[in-house]
Amino acid sequence: MDNNWAVGTIVGIWDKTTGMLGATGRDQVTSIVVLYGPRTTALVACDDGVYEFTCGKGNKWFASREQIKIKEESKIFSPANLRACQEDAGYDKLVKHWMENKYTLRYSGGLVPDVYQHFTKEMGVFANPTSKASPAKLRVAFEVAPFAMLVEKAGGKTSDGVTGGSCLDIKIEAVDQRTAACLGSAGEVDSVLSGAPMAFAPTLPVHAARAAPSTDVRMETTADLEALAVKLNPKVGFYDPLDLAKANFWGAGEEATVGFLRHAEIKHGRVAMAAFVGYCVQANGIFFPFALTSSGVKFADISAAGFPEAQWDALPTVSKLQIFGFISLFELFGEASYLHEAQGEKHYMMGGKPGFYPSIKNAGVPHIVPLDYFDPFGWSKKASPEKKARGLQVEINNGRLAMLGIMGFVAAGKVPGSVPALDGVIPPYAGQVMGPFSETDTVLPMVSDMLKFSLV
Repeated sequence: MDNNWAVGTIVGIWDKTTGMLGATGRDQVTSIVVLYGPRTTALVACDDGVYEFTCGKGNKWFASREQIKIKEESKIFSPANLRACQEDAGYDKLVKHWMENKYTLRYSGGLVPDVYQHFTKEMGVFANPTSKASPAKLRVAFEVAPFAMLVEKAGGKTSDGVTGGSCLDIKIEAVDQRTAACLGSAGEVDSVLSGAPMAFAPTLPVHAARAAPSTDVRMETTADLEALAVKLNPKVGFYDPLDLAKANFWGAGEEATVGFLRHAEIKHGRVAMAAFVGYCVQANGIFFPFALTSSGVKFADISAAGFPEAQWDALPTVSKLQIFGFISLFELFGEASYLHEAQGEKHYMMGGKPGFYPSIKNAGVPHIVPLDYFDPFGWSKKASPEKKARGLQVEINNGRLAMLGIMGFVAAGKVPGSVPALDGVIPPYAGQVMGPFSETDTVLPMVSDMLKFSLV
């Protein structure tokens, strides 16, 4: 105030059903930040993004910018609490990295102008760590949470500096509760968190530690899908002929619907990759050399039935039921919120990472093999966020290709000539290719009626 710098007002609004104490930043209904400079402007968190309003002639407000997006990468940095560099070698190295790589320094010492510029320039990173001599100064309820909502709504990322999780997940337990914080362009925040080139971690925790989310739990929107589509395949881009991204599944809203679609694609891609490889293996007569059942049925007997479709029909009914039961268990564990929360994650329709599968070691069922379904050998645990993000993009593309591949195999067998490249390679199949049971399973209820059904 004494220097007459630009100042502002920060407002976070919580619904009366949650209140502020005991809630988190995600429980906010909206947040607003007003900047008083040469112009008076306000950022408002709306359902479909962040909007800027400007106070014009006659004190009339108008929308000056709509659906502002913060770019993933940035060359602007705002290093707060530089005194911490004397105690925190990681933070000292971070600041030097920004300088050596010719980032533009834009720091005034005022939280509002320093973070507001991320929306004006559509990029930037603001870091405020803590140390023994420089404890946390930013208040969770009145400063960090409102700004975090705006940053994440605009496609940026935030970190609480303690667990590595989003600032929106900090539980507000006191009016004057304070925290370290890093906000801004997602790629820059990830670099700070991953320790490349240095660590960003306070010496003293500033709020109760929780299990650290392994990834950003910001809920995605249709705009995020469109941006991801370009990264996955620049030539095809965003392709949604059925307008599924605009649907509202179960009335859960846009972000939950997008979470469902993202998780569904990743999961189906993984299944398709396993199916494609399995089909190739079985079609080439490769099988286990031992018995399948205690009654004497061998894997060799199943392989002798023909190609994979016929092999499935030849499986004993009990074997099929065991497979379906196994799949059902995995589905139940994958949807169990308590398993996600035990690892600091959330359900994919509630802000969690699409494609994440929780550990089943503590699922309350016998688990003889000490390996998890997802990343059983822990190869990705030490990978940087950038490497994980790139790996997920590769996985999605491979999954899409595998879905086309396995359906090509199935189509070639059921509709001869539909896939010219596979003519003479895959023999015709006369059974119900989409039916889970065959004539060998008529002991089960309704299977006989199912086999009589025909679309023709």
